[in-house]
Parts: sequence; C-alpha cells; structure tokens
Amino acid sequence: MQQSTSTLGFSYIENFRCLADKCADNCCSHNWRIAVNDEQAQNYLDNYPSLYNIIAKDSDGYRIQNNESGCMAQDQGLCIIHRDHGESLLSDTCTDYPRMYRSLSQFYTRSGTMSCPEIARKCLFDDHPFALQPTELPDNHKNGTKLQNQNIAELSQTLWQETISGLMESTLDKEKSIEETLSTLWHMATKLEQNSLTDWPKIIMQSKPKQLLSSLKDIAKSAEHTTDLLYMLLENLDRPSETTEHLRQLVIGAFTIHSHDLQNRPRCQLKQEFKDYYQNHKSQWLQSSLKRFVAAEITRTGFPFISHTSNGKDYGTSLKEWTTTLCLRTLTLRLLLSVCGTHYAADRQGNLPDENSVITWVYNFCRKVNHTQPGNNEMDLRQAVLDSQGERLYDYFDFMAM
Repeated sequence: MQQSTSTLGFSYIENFRCLADKCADNCCSHNWRIAVNDEQAQNYLDNYPSLYNIIAKDSDGYRIQNNESGCMAQDQGLCIIHRDHGESLLSDTCTDYPRMYRSLSQFYTRSGTMSCPEIARKCLFDDHPFALQPTELPDNHKNGTKLQNQNIAELSQTLWQETISGLMESTLDKEKSIEETLSTLWHMATKLEQNSLTDWPKIIMQSKPKQLLSSLKDIAKSAEHTTDLLYMLLENLDRPSETTEHLRQLVIGAFTIHSHDLQNRPRCQLKQEFKDYYQNHKSQWLQSSLKRFVAAEITRTGFPFISHTSNGKDYGTSLKEWTTTLCLRTLTLRLLLSVCGTHYAADRQGNLPDENSVITWVYNFCRKVNHTQPGNNEMDLRQAVLDSQGERLYDYFDFMAM
C-alpha cells in the first residue's frame, strides 16, 4: 500500500479536549474493560513495574484492573499513567477514545462518538461541528499503524469530502423536518447502491424530501407499530450503563396499555400530553437535536462508505440496512427526548430543557447503543422495514399517530 499523505477530521473532534476530572461523567470512574496490547504490557513489565502491577490478563488479553472507584490507573478522576508518564504509555483505548480513525484508500479520517458527554456537547451545540478540516494522526497510528485499510475502488479524498459535505448539508437543512431528513436518507441510500461512487455527490444534492414524502398519507398507522418503537427503546435502556430505573419507568409511564394478553406483547399508545409536547416544541429544540444526532452517527460509522465501529458492522452490511438502523435509532431517541422534555417542562413551569439536560439524555442513549451489539427487537424491526421495501418505516414517522 502506498503511504497515505493526508488526514481529514470533523471540527467537533479536532476541537475536542478531554475534561478529565472536570468531566460530568468521567471515564475513569466506570468499571469498563480497558484493553492493553501485548507490546505495551511487555513495556510495562520491562520498564515500569508499578504499571505492570495494575494490569491483569484474561481470555481476551491484558486489561487494566478495576476497583471500587473504577479504573485502578486513576486518582480522583485523573489518569496517573498520563499524569506521571505521558500519552505514550497509555493503552490504545485511552489514547483513542472518544476518537475514531479510519484508513480509506489513500487517506485517513478522524471522527468521534457521542457516548462521551463532551463530544455530545460539541456535536449538539457547537456552531459548525461537522465541518471538515486537515489534521494528523496521533503517534500510535502514524502511517496507518493498526488501522484496517478500507481500500475502496474509485474513492479519492476529494470524492469522499464532496460526499460527506453533501450529506451534512442535506441532514442539517433547517427547512426539513427530522422525518423528511430520514426519508431522504433512506431513499438516497437506495439510489447510492445502484450507482457508481462518482455519482454520489450529485445524487445526494438532488434528493428532495417533498417528493419522497408524498406517499405518507396512503400508509396506515397501527398500535402494533407504536409498540415496536417502545420495545426497541426499552431494549436500549436495559443495556448495561448507568441510566437509572427511574428513566425506564418514565418511558413506560408515557404509554397507555390497551391489552394485557400474556400470549403477545401488550399493545400500547403514547399518551396525548407527550404527543402535544412534541408537536409544540419540535421546532424549538427537538428536531435540531435529532438532526445533529443523525449527522454525528454518519461521521461515527463512516456512512455511506460502510466500515467498522467498535462493534464491527453493527449498523448493517448494506446502505439500506445501515440507513434503516439509523432511522429506527433516531425515532427511538425522538421518543425518549419527547418523554424527557415533557417531564422537564412539568417540573420547571414549562421551561425548555437546558443544554446540560439535553446532553445528558443524548450521550446516555449513545453510550447504550454505540458500544453494544443490536438487540433482538432492533434486529427484527430492521428486517421488517427491509422486507417492506421501506414502507414499514413510514408507519413510524407520524409522531401524533403513535
């Protein structure tokens, strides 16, 4: 492979700085598995015995041990390895997270994940978080070391940049609703799959949501489909993380249960107060937050050039499947934010949520879905949408019909 010569990063990740002990949800305070590669472990053993004493080896390799406070390599939220020895002795996990790197043909890209609260803040509230700018790889990835090259025929850095910039412009268009944005993406993916990469920027810029949404009025809504989104959201909330049972109960309490048939899933309907909140406040903060979530996920997963995340190709192996997954996750987040926003307003005399609250809701959602394999409800729903050639997806767009 010819040595790559340039790297492009999104503004939000280029301007990111870890808050360390000042972070509202410090990484070091969790019992996460922090992997240490064999080379670094040997370096600890040979030259830094105090660091070797805080790692252990299991069936998956070396890792930093945890204690009751979280990571053993931390002191009140500060990493002692970084503090005492510098970045060169960190594990790849700690050097990279929440950054994500890709090797695409003859260039590299850098993005991030909103499972980090500071990345979520920048993606949700910075002025131009998804602008592209030149950057460099860190020392542990120099010349593409440890990065799996995704050598895509016809793909140049210029073509990639035009494609991504077009997607960002389409996704963040203030004239579109979030439902129009998702519809545009789904139908766009169908066209992209059928055409050469060189045509992708033109296809993206020519996609028009008003034409794509014309069939909405012909699609029947059903209580069963409302139940689908509720179960997918609850499945996400049940994944390991620090979200309290209280949030789960708020979501369940937002629905009226219409049947208690033990042989089937209970059929549910969203209560009117939550529908009204979305209708009255969607233009004030909800739709902008959701569109920025979509844009951030495009950058995190490498779409439309399907590539690996920390969970492999968990979004899917085709553009249609990938886009279906993004649509469903966005719609479940729409439901979660509407429930949280309604309760926030009830507790604070009708006020809109502050930035910190929105950040907390979004990054906790991303923390659950970005680092875990898709659950059965999501996989079944994804397949149902694909089997219906996308028509099933439209059943979920009308929030007032839930």
